[in-house]
Amino acid sequence: MKINSWILHDYMHIKNTTSIIHASVMQQDLEGIAFFRNKENLDFSLIYLISNKDLEKLLKENKRGVYACIGNVKENIPEHMDVFLFDEKMDIYDIYEDLQRVFQQFNQWERKLYQQMEENASLKTLGDCGREFLYNPICMYTASLQNIFYSERKKPERLMFFKEDEVGAYLPDEEIDELKLDEDFIKTVSKNEPDIFPDYMWGYRILYYNIRVSGIYVARLMACEIERPFNKSDYVLLAFLADFVKRAMEKQNISFNNHPKDFDLYMQRMLKDEDVDKEKLSEILNEWNWHIDDSYFCALIKSSNYDRAVYTVTAVCSRLESNLSGSAAILNEDDIILIVNLKKGNTPKEELLLKMAYILREGLMKAGISRSFYTLLYLRDYYEQAKAALRIGNIKDETIWCYHYKTYALHNLLTRAKGDYSLDSLCPEGLRRLIRYDQEHKRNFTNSLKVYLQQDMSIVKTIGILYLQRASFLYQLKRIKEITGLDFNDRRIRLELLIVFELMDIE
Repeated sequence: MKINSWILHDYMHIKNTTSIIHASVMQQDLEGIAFFRNKENLDFSLIYLISNKDLEKLLKENKRGVYACIGNVKENIPEHMDVFLFDEKMDIYDIYEDLQRVFQQFNQWERKLYQQMEENASLKTLGDCGREFLYNPICMYTASLQNIFYSERKKPERLMFFKEDEVGAYLPDEEIDELKLDEDFIKTVSKNEPDIFPDYMWGYRILYYNIRVSGIYVARLMACEIERPFNKSDYVLLAFLADFVKRAMEKQNISFNNHPKDFDLYMQRMLKDEDVDKEKLSEILNEWNWHIDDSYFCALIKSSNYDRAVYTVTAVCSRLESNLSGSAAILNEDDIILIVNLKKGNTPKEELLLKMAYILREGLMKAGISRSFYTLLYLRDYYEQAKAALRIGNIKDETIWCYHYKTYALHNLLTRAKGDYSLDSLCPEGLRRLIRYDQEHKRNFTNSLKVYLQQDMSIVKTIGILYLQRASFLYQLKRIKEITGLDFNDRRIRLELLIVFELMDIE
């Protein structure tokens, strides 16, 4: 394992030394130790044991590197050099052995981590191994704020920082909601190197490192400043441990939801209208006691700006699944697609939708809801229903949280059928004449015709809606027939006119 000057500073046993360190806490470039012999063939992966006279010569020549020096120097140490100054009375071989011990110690640690990973040790086992140097309690949480493991030295139960029942549990909803609005926490999710979260929220500082897969934040490894103050070397050691945790996750195919293996992959393929192996799909579903021909509905949920900002969209997924029996939430970019198996959940759809509406309101989110369907192979079609409901509902009824496709089905059907045609081009010629007549003579015959057809040509119902006398409406109807030249007894003409009137309302 390559180490750095901060690790040497923190783990040397010899403490009566002056350390002048300019290297980054994340720098890892030291592989061993050597005695300085000449300045021509310096290997910057080594720390050199050097006399103060030789070091002063290097300083004058502006050389760089890491040095353990016996005795003091008069020159200032430049930023491209790290120096450990030891008392002249110290034995150089004692210093060499102490430095060599640190290198051996961390090489053994690296070998131990590799061995554990090869043996498919649990993530907790890797955490226990990391605590050997980080010392403070270590824990890991998913992006949805679920505890994966904790590691803490054994103490009496009343003194333990973590409790056994915290493994697998999520942070309380109120804490999650508080984190969503916390500016410091929002900043943490974009960090690519270890950093410290301040103590104002929980009473102790947290050194954290974000674990990413394909650039996506999936989990966080943390050390809690409980047992001792953080050292500078803790930063690089936590990142080094996190790298092994990530590799172990990939090697063991560990995911952080309870979906069957390849469930999300197959759902994504069907949503993209790709062919899937029906037999393999059945095997995947059977692991969850689902079947292709169960009864389902689909919801498309737009995540809130807060959830996208702090990567807690996965927390919303977890909350939905825990509250809606028989449901599976999968991510599609920043949105959530919720698939609900009504047969597995054994809960009426209306009751599930009431629970969903509550979660949506709490999270400031909106959803489009499909009709129920009876084979999962048609998931793509019903996803499109949910998508259309969300799109149209946001325009027509922006104050509500759930948009049901059945409410907007006709709207969607007509707009899709209309395509790129202009509304004028779809109007029957007789209707266009009637519209022009209204415009020229300031009449409202077009609306009277619309109501008349919508009421199945019932004169009684029509005059009740228009607040007209029977004689007045009959005169209007006579003029409408004369102007349009259309036969309203023809069912196809009536249907065509009703469709055009619906398109007029939409536009």
